[in-house]
Amino acid sequence: MIDTPHALDQLSDQIGGAVLAIDALFGVKGQVAIVTGAASGLGLAMAGGMAQNGATVLMIDIDAKALEAAAAPLRAGGGAVETAALDVADTAALRGAIDSMAARHGRLDTVFANAGMSS
Repeated sequence: MIDTPHALDQLSDQIGGAVLAIDALFGVKGQVAIVTGAASGLGLAMAGGMAQNGATVLMIDIDAKALEAAAAPLRAGGGAVETAALDVADTAALRGAIDSMAARHGRLDTVFANAGMSS
């Protein structure tokens, strides 16, 4: 395991103190995010990572059952997770979910558009 504070101190010493804390650069605590394709794979990993690090996350997926199964452990772990089962190809439904999330939380900071579409 890497001792992150120590490693950052060493790196900072090597480049003259110009290293910012990773949290300051990439932290999501308090942010509002949407992740599509969130029931599995990379979408679930991204939604889970953001929720575990303090973001409020709207998980979107076409598979309602898989979506709820994916969201349940995140909620049980204290994550602020909401879900919307919809097809991202349905522009009106997607727009409604985005607008609703932004209205409930006053803003939207991040969208991770992970869902794939095929014709």
